[in-house]
Amino acid sequence: PPPAAPPFSMRAALIPIPLAFAPRDTLPAWSSQLAGALEAALACSTLSRVYLYFCGGWAAAPLTKESIRALSIAYDCLPPAGAQLDVVPLLPSAGWSPSCLGSLADLSTLLLTEAPEACPETERAVSELAEVRRVANLPPLQTVITPGGVPPPVMARPDAGNPDGYLEYARLAVGGTFDRLHAGHRLLLAVSALASAHTVYLGVTGDELLAKKANAQLLWPFEKRAAVAADFIRLVKPALNVEVSALLDPQAPPKAATMAEISALVISRETTAGGAKVVEMRKARGIDAPLTLVLVDLVGAASQSSDAMKLSSSLLREVEAVALASNVSSEDTKRSASEREDTQMPRETKIRRRTDETCAELGLPRPAAHAAEATEKQPASDHQSMYDKGDKREGRINHRASYAFYAVASHVAFQPRGTQPTARVVAGGVLLVLKLLLEVPSWFSTLPEGSVSNSRAQLDHAKGEASMPAR
Repeated sequence: PPPAAPPFSMRAALIPIPLAFAPRDTLPAWSSQLAGALEAALACSTLSRVYLYFCGGWAAAPLTKESIRALSIAYDCLPPAGAQLDVVPLLPSAGWSPSCLGSLADLSTLLLTEAPEACPETERAVSELAEVRRVANLPPLQTVITPGGVPPPVMARPDAGNPDGYLEYARLAVGGTFDRLHAGHRLLLAVSALASAHTVYLGVTGDELLAKKANAQLLWPFEKRAAVAADFIRLVKPALNVEVSALLDPQAPPKAATMAEISALVISRETTAGGAKVVEMRKARGIDAPLTLVLVDLVGAASQSSDAMKLSSSLLREVEAVALASNVSSEDTKRSASEREDTQMPRETKIRRRTDETCAELGLPRPAAHAAEATEKQPASDHQSMYDKGDKREGRINHRASYAFYAVASHVAFQPRGTQPTARVVAGGVLLVLKLLLEVPSWFSTLPEGSVSNSRAQLDHAKGEASMPAR
């Protein structure tokens, strides 16, 4: 059965590849077409996975060293920007048929490298896929015919090390760090899945052994690395058993050196010396059963030599670290500019701004003194309040009340957790009194014109009595 459907946000595309094998050390005919299709998939932001369905030819037979070479070329068709694109090879030999493809829940797009009628194998697969989805009441796939792209460079891909004939083993082992699963990891895991008939023993490096790696703080945790690698193997060949174990001691022998039932070890060409050491460890333990080393090419490398520059998790972490450092420096620049602006601001303006911000956080009205300053440049009207046109002493009192209001409001707003309830109640009461004091002048603005005039007369009368000598 097909694997469980991924989250709804994930969307996948299917690229059918009809096979016609090419001579050794040359590129197959489909490489440029596949490169164009992968570029189109990478340009679509809604696609997070690409299935490569190899139909016909060697894909229907068990794995051989020629098919390993073809899979290596397929992953080399990825552009550099797509090193981490989830590209999954699906082969009929692993149990995948058009009927199984039609039930993939995340499949939404069909990327064709040529018109279906140009190849009978492709036309048959596409028509069967459409029929399966129609019967299953699934929406039809969006079909896109992509132009050709730039094929990977021709390089010598040595076959030395892999035996002739079918590479099929009941139980095999594969190991690695598998941080930020990239094209090289996927090729290694795909070959492991296709070469196994029953069980894959997956060894994943533990977090303790990676503490001294470059940019170790960016490493995926063990649980994530192990789950992603195991899920990929099951996706390539759903019928397999996958047993995951942690590699915690560099001096301890791996399972391939201690379990006689493991008959093959899948490694990359750069770790050939380590694979030979595991074979010697088996012999030293008295295990006579042979251990076959299945070698996988390097992806994204200029050559297949052990010292060649290649795609690696360390490189991807370095790129991510540089990007994070760039983002942090830009944030520091913005923060420094804000702090510099705050330093150059006058003290009174700073207090007023903080007062207004605190009032907005508490849901309280803006202090009347601040509102009066904002409107002092407007022409006076006959209905202005006594605060706006009257005694300056009232303005000074109100202005001081604004500062007190800010202090108490800040105290109430930023009370630490665990403060005594009585203190908060007292502070709230003081805040209420100050709020009423700030609103007193606004009451006079609602009085009729006559009332304001009478109040002014009473105020003038009071001033005159105050200037008389005391009795």
